[in-house]
Amino acid sequence: MPQRLVATWVLIAAALLAVIGSGTFVVWKFVVHVTVPCSGKLIAVPAKELGPDSHRTWSAVDTWDMEIRWDEKPRKNTYDRPRYTNLRVVWTPADAACACSDAAISTPSTLWDPSTLRIFRDADTGLFVVQDSASSASSKELAVFRRTGAHGRRLEWDRVIDPHNLSMLIFVLSLGALGIATIRALRTTPYATRMHEWRAGTLRHDGLVEGEHGASLGMMELRSRVPSGPVIVDPRAISERDAYRGLPLLTRRNVGAGTHQQWTQGTLRRLQDARMLAIIAGVTTTLALVARLVGA
Repeated sequence: MPQRLVATWVLIAAALLAVIGSGTFVVWKFVVHVTVPCSGKLIAVPAKELGPDSHRTWSAVDTWDMEIRWDEKPRKNTYDRPRYTNLRVVWTPADAACACSDAAISTPSTLWDPSTLRIFRDADTGLFVVQDSASSASSKELAVFRRTGAHGRRLEWDRVIDPHNLSMLIFVLSLGALGIATIRALRTTPYATRMHEWRAGTLRHDGLVEGEHGASLGMMELRSRVPSGPVIVDPRAISERDAYRGLPLLTRRNVGAGTHQQWTQGTLRRLQDARMLAIIAGVTTTLALVARLVGA
């Protein structure tokens, strides 16, 4: 039994190395696929940085490479007014496909048509603002932001759910399979290492534990919820007799419900499951790596 446990842990460790080794390349290719190079950021700033209203001078200079985008919420009824969400300013720099971040726009309750929003630039502070040209309160800033230079990569959510990323899904599932295999192996450790040497006995309804030949081995603690029937008992607990007690007091730590045959069958089944899961995880991740290399 201990030898099978050791062999199972060795197989799990080998599968883990294979999964991590293959998964490193898979994860790298996944990150490269779902992210794109970006340049610049749109950073929101408080409106008070614009200064007094009397000194503000609006212009459309340097706003040609920015646009306002939005998403329309689904209508419950065909006659309902359209509702919009995720209003944002999107910047497309000349040296990259997109900026590293967008500027969110607060949505007023009076806004029915986002196409009336305009982007302006304050000549004094260099800040950019978004205003509703159709609103009577045209000076109300719905967003105030500045542009900064920065380079990095930006996550494209529409690329995450892509058949091209199947190898990444296999890698995640392989890690989950290894986790289950580890749990199964851990559950077998107590019996495989020490409980297989415990004495067989029987727990009576009155809490008395008897040996195979009818000898009294001890009394179960009243709070212990071990069902009556066949049990296995830790020999060390039986040998530790209290001087003022005729029989040792046993707890759940000293007694396991079931026979040695039942414990052995359950342990061997869990070890087999752990080995199979480890083999499947290692093989599938390796195949995913090969497929990723071929498809690269």
